[in-house]
Amino acid sequence: MEDGLVDFLVMVRGCAVITLRILDIYQGSEMFDSLTSEAIYTRILPLLPLTTCCDAEMLDISILTLEGIQPLLVTGSDRITYQAILNIYRGLQHSARRGFIALSEIYNSWVRIGSQEFMEFLDPGNHVSRMLLLHFVAITVMMWPVFCILRPSMLETPMADLACRQWGVDIYQNLPSEMRELVEWQAGYIASGGDIANAIKTSNSVLEM
Repeated sequence: MEDGLVDFLVMVRGCAVITLRILDIYQGSEMFDSLTSEAIYTRILPLLPLTTCCDAEMLDISILTLEGIQPLLVTGSDRITYQAILNIYRGLQHSARRGFIALSEIYNSWVRIGSQEFMEFLDPGNHVSRMLLLHFVAITVMMWPVFCILRPSMLETPMADLACRQWGVDIYQNLPSEMRELVEWQAGYIASGGDIANAIKTSNSVLEM
């Protein structure tokens, strides 16, 4: 599968699982207060704007294309991830802050999926999950300005050097041709590094590769 993507997603889910177990065992312990969602939101959310960070038309297109995948959902993992991604798009329509909250919830949603089922979700042959993950990668690109607010040093990393761009291209190119059209806009947006104007033009060139 796309180099590093499975490792990243397994790590993220694992961190969430471990954090929840720690909080469950040490409820009331001041040592682990900083791991609670409330503590994280108290520190992070005030840094994020209450205005949107994304183009409205871009989010409309994203939701419309995501809804095109809905009839193909089969497993619980598919449905959980689909709803989490939809919530992120809707959150971003309101503000960067609400989008960030929704993004954090997608990691929590994966905790509710059993380990075996989650690995099946990540299987390269699961084309429905591939399309959902392409949306996830597109969201990562969309929210890059938000991440840079939280960690300004990220501004020093050129968009072209981000691993998520290659993840997106690889996912798209490994999809069956009949499924590519469902996520063509996302592929173009990722490949263009978040350049909305060039997203469709870039997706056409990616499709021809």
